[in-house]
Amino acid sequence: MIVPGENYGWPIETCSEENPQYQEPLACYTDFTLAPSGMDFLPGERLDETPLYVAGLRGNRVMRVDTDDEGGFIREEAIFEEYGRIRTVVYHENALYMATNNRDGRGDPGENDDKIIKATPILPSNE
Repeated sequence: MIVPGENYGWPIETCSEENPQYQEPLACYTDFTLAPSGMDFLPGERLDETPLYVAGLRGNRVMRVDTDDEGGFIREEAIFEEYGRIRTVVYHENALYMATNNRDGRGDPGENDDKIIKATPILPSNE
């Protein structure tokens, strides 16, 4: 969660370092590079009913991040890993829309790339 005026340390500090001078990230990726490129919340009445979907260019996936009612991290799950580089994800009229970005010279383009993909919102696998 980004708060105006706070310092998150990038690129001096990364998620594996603790420094009270900087804000700690909600989620951090040390096993792979997500390269977040777009994100959107699924609307809910409370924060803990509002999952955050984060598009990953280099990570080739969308991360669903669930938070508690104060915005603290609960869990995350990788979804939509079969489309390659995901430029952005947007919630609109009860669906998630993702734009792939495999033809920019960094991806592995397939036939009919790039495209807009419409998906029904996904619940975590443990629900």
